[in-house]
Amino acid sequence: MSSEPCLSPDLLRWLSSQPHRGSGTEEELQAARRLEWWLTEHGHRVESVPLRAPTDTLLRGPAAVMGVMALGLVAGHFLPWALALTWLAVVPLWGELAGAPLNLDVLLPRHSSQTLFATVESAPLEGPRILLSAHYDTQRASLLFEPGRERRLRTVFALAYTAMGLALVVSLLATVLGPVAAVVAAQAAVAALLVGTGGWLLASGRGRPFVNGAGDNGSGVALLLAVAERLRRRPLAGVNLCLALTGAEEVGERGMAALLRERDRALGPERTVVVNLDNLGAGRLQDLGGEGQLLPYPYDPMLRSTLAATLERLGMPAPARDGRLLLPTDALPALWRGYRAITLLCMDPHGRIPHYHWPTDTLAAVDVAQLGRLEEVVEAYVRDVARRLTAEDRA
Repeated sequence: MSSEPCLSPDLLRWLSSQPHRGSGTEEELQAARRLEWWLTEHGHRVESVPLRAPTDTLLRGPAAVMGVMALGLVAGHFLPWALALTWLAVVPLWGELAGAPLNLDVLLPRHSSQTLFATVESAPLEGPRILLSAHYDTQRASLLFEPGRERRLRTVFALAYTAMGLALVVSLLATVLGPVAAVVAAQAAVAALLVGTGGWLLASGRGRPFVNGAGDNGSGVALLLAVAERLRRRPLAGVNLCLALTGAEEVGERGMAALLRERDRALGPERTVVVNLDNLGAGRLQDLGGEGQLLPYPYDPMLRSTLAATLERLGMPAPARDGRLLLPTDALPALWRGYRAITLLCMDPHGRIPHYHWPTDTLAAVDVAQLGRLEEVVEAYVRDVARRLTAEDRA
């Protein structure tokens, strides 16, 4: 382990001094300006990638889709062509889950956000490179994330997707059979189920504040800034380091998607690997293996094996490999585009992210001592990845 003093605890205190950094809010933009100042002061060339994003896709997105589907079922009793709404409404939700350009943006109001892309001033963008990323925005609290009741989230979404599936079946039956009594009754029942489930989603978050986000993801941002400073002082050999501080991650990873879309030619999946830092405030380091809500996207084998080797070399426990995420991280847009990627993330012994999307996600809930240790681990890991990339480049 390095004897260099750890910066991440102080950086996290600085980040957490704001009440929140809610996606698509003025507070998120203020945080971006602070982070841009810090990067510029520490010798990085910073570019801003602006984007437009909703303030909430997790609750309002499915609720909006179910509302349109319910409208299609009810109106379809009088206007048969309206039944098509039940199918059209699914398209943006499918696009949201699959990472397609046509997504929930067509149903939800959007607001300004931005991603910061930074490189060390003196480093040319050529040869292999590592994109170290972390999102700085925070999520709105919801009763679905109440600690100890995590099954509620999966249950509600299972009910929502079941209701949507039933709506598609009923609309098809109504189209084929017409307004027979049984089909009309089914239309009314499924419409009520859609409205009730969508209403519960909206009610679960109504009046709830954006969380402070010390763990999710102030911890990742603090580690990124601290590791970037260490690597600026002692640069990687043969590999360039790029930094991404993404906005709008909590609303469908839109900040990372915008960055990769706008800078794809400069980065390129053939020469850039992505190491994403998320939720590292407490718990044990996790290797999730991959992500994906519709289709599985595995993490890169080289990045996974290097992580295990780094931890073994440092005398630390191997990463746990049995975690599952219902919601994706910024690694997913990179994997969609063919980048080799991994997310470093911590979970508790029960496979949960501590204080996830809950008002208790504050500085007091972060294991500051662990954060300091992880600063050294992440630096060592990035250096080990760089050595592997250099060897691949020479081969």
